[in-house]
Amino acid sequence: MTPSMREKFLTYMLVIIVLVIFMTPIYLILVSSLKPSPIMFSRPPRFIFTPTLQHYYDLFTMRPFHLQILNSLIVALGSTAFSLAIGTMAAYAISRIKHRRINDVAFWILSMRMFPPIAVVVPYYIIFKTLGLLDTPLALIIVYST
Repeated sequence: MTPSMREKFLTYMLVIIVLVIFMTPIYLILVSSLKPSPIMFSRPPRFIFTPTLQHYYDLFTMRPFHLQILNSLIVALGSTAFSLAIGTMAAYAISRIKHRRINDVAFWILSMRMFPPIAVVVPYYIIFKTLGLLDTPLALIIVYST
C-alpha cells in the first residue's frame, strides 16, 4: 500500500467513525419514536420490538400541532426580517460615516454580543408585562432580534 493510498484509507475511516458518532443519536431518536411507550422506557433497553406509528398519530391528531408550527414560523420569520432590516440599515450607516472613532462604535456594537442574555431576562419581563406583551409572538420576535 502506497503512502497516498494509506492516507486516503485513514481519512475515509476517520470520516466514517465521525459520521457514526454524530449519526448515532439521530438514529436512536428515530428508533425510539417507533417504539411503543412501555418498551421505550424499559430497563434494560429492548432492541427487538414491533414498530408503531402511534406517537406520530397522537402528535398530529390530539394536539394543535399545525398551530404550534405556524407560531414558530411567525416568530422565526419575524425575527429574521426585523434583524435583517435593522442590521442592514445600521451596517449601511456605519459604512458611510467618515469619523475617526467609527471603529470604536463598531467594536462596541459587536461587543454587545458578549453580554450574557440571562442578565436581561428580568428587565424584559418587566417591560413586556407593563406593555401587555407577555405570551405574544411579538415579544419573542423582539427578544430574538436583540
